[in-house]
Amino acid sequence: MTGSAQPRTPRSKYAQQPQDSVEGARQAYDSLSHGLSSAAKVLASPGDEFRRGHVRGGVKKVLVAVPAAVLRSVGGLSEAIGKLGLGVANAVDPVRKLEADDKWK
Repeated sequence: MTGSAQPRTPRSKYAQQPQDSVEGARQAYDSLSHGLSSAAKVLASPGDEFRRGHVRGGVKKVLVAVPAAVLRSVGGLSEAIGKLGLGVANAVDPVRKLEADDKWK
């Protein structure tokens, strides 16, 4: 593996904690946007069936897609709240951020 300059990926979701509340809000927005766009993609599939005139297939896909879309949206919201909370905690206690950086390298 000599000469390999691949970037090291973090092993934990805690490895890239937000520095402060502003960065936490930015990461929260990104997480929420990702969750909502993922949900929108799931919901787009039944629309294709309806456009082709396959009502029965479209209804089946809606029944499968709605729960998945809800879970993806809630997952994005949950991650967003976590990122915002970490940002606020790290802004209030910067030593905690340094300790976390050492711990979750």
